[in-house]
Amino acid sequence: MLTLICKFKVIEHNEPLLHLTIRLKLERYKEELERLDEPLDRSTWYQSPAQVDAYYAPNNNEMIFPAGIMQFPFLTIVSHAFDDQGGRYDEWGNLNDWWDAETAQKFADKTQCFVEQYGSVEIKEAKIRLNGRLSLSENIANNGGVKTAFNAYKAWRKNATEDEPALPGFQNFTSEQMFFLAYVNNWCLVVRPKHYVQLVMADVHAPSKYRAIIPLQNRKEFSEAWKCRDGSMMNPRHKCQVWRWVFFLII
Repeated sequence: MLTLICKFKVIEHNEPLLHLTIRLKLERYKEELERLDEPLDRSTWYQSPAQVDAYYAPNNNEMIFPAGIMQFPFLTIVSHAFDDQGGRYDEWGNLNDWWDAETAQKFADKTQCFVEQYGSVEIKEAKIRLNGRLSLSENIANNGGVKTAFNAYKAWRKNATEDEPALPGFQNFTSEQMFFLAYVNNWCLVVRPKHYVQLVMADVHAPSKYRAIIPLQNRKEFSEAWKCRDGSMMNPRHKCQVWRWVFFLII
């Protein structure tokens, strides 16, 4: 209790919200700076348990799922352990160049496909192209996540003993089509042109619209489910992929 009192003694009840927010952030930054010379505390949580998010911590080689997002599956987050950043950490969470030269070169070649694919996309309303290099880690994770989630879904359907109930109004859609509709609905968002510019220049994630579209362009299962014409926007002849194997997270 004494620790909590000391931690929040900077709070003044009559202080404007903006001023209070700035003061609390400065206090947090101060705490982080004080830990620079201390040994790594591997028990530290970097987000609130109520946060609707999940993340991969390479220094611990672990996936963290706060209570706010406890919904299965979490396959995009798992993919971060094998992207251009997470892949640099060994099984103990130490920064270590553990890939052999051939593996590293093949990985670089395959990820370059993503860099060029995303970098070729122009957001016409904002007159700016996506930054395929800045968002590479998240792009690898998004593509790996939807691929593995779909394979997990197929494995579940294969062993299911009952038919899936159809949602009212969606009876004419196949199960595969419903899977992809659920995926893109997760990224449904309206963005102003000026905010697109900010996202492209500073965010390590591609804008939500393209986190939905581009990974599905790379999935033949999507084009088969929706019967997309060969060479069309959603079924390009050249597709990008890093990992050919899949993995499942069982909870």
